[in-house]
Amino acid sequence: MVNSRGNVKPLAWGCLLFLCIGLGAQPLSADQQKTYRLTMAKGEQIHTIALSVLQEAYARLGLSIEVVYSPWKRSLAENERGTYDGEVGRLKIIESVTKNLIRVDEPLFDIHHYAYARAPIPHVNTWQNLKGMRIGVELGVVIIEVRTRGMNRVASASKDDLIMMLRRGAVDAIILEDVRDYTLEPYGFYQSPQVLETSTLYHYLHKSHAGMAEALRLELLAMRRQGNIRKIIERFR
Repeated sequence: MVNSRGNVKPLAWGCLLFLCIGLGAQPLSADQQKTYRLTMAKGEQIHTIALSVLQEAYARLGLSIEVVYSPWKRSLAENERGTYDGEVGRLKIIESVTKNLIRVDEPLFDIHHYAYARAPIPHVNTWQNLKGMRIGVELGVVIIEVRTRGMNRVASASKDDLIMMLRRGAVDAIILEDVRDYTLEPYGFYQSPQVLETSTLYHYLHKSHAGMAEALRLELLAMRRQGNIRKIIERFR
């Protein structure tokens, strides 16, 4: 490999060059190469929008998403156990009840929480105004569970069930979250005159994928600056 003058022979140079090229072209880690299994509730339009945002962000990293539909409460428990790779979208408040989910620290978009009823509810402008009413809440939507704690709540497994409960008069009002005021227009329900609360939706990964959080944050930031997230939201209007 080295001649009498201390120079590297051509064959040795070739081997070193091959080695350097190989080291400089490391394949993606196994974690980066996988398809991510993310959970969300079926029929939730805000999370369908969030999924569209994430599909673009993941594709920009050469990754793909497999969606697993699961009710919110079960979804949170299964992600906490590491059954899946993460949640499509959640609010920061879940960090008070989970230890194993990592927030991708670039928001997806803001969502709004409204009360809906079969008759006008002009007095409902805050969470506290709901006291004394029978409130329909969706299990696993942590912020609504926390804000209505101590109130007369009726739990439901899905948004569709909440709507049916309100139509039957089983509850006086229901609380829903959305990116805009379209959710219950076809049913003729009345919306609270003001937003009860505006929150920011984030993507969450199981802590075993913490190394991907920064890459996804940068992609989401780039998409926001390029106007891609706004365009995706507009497609659903």
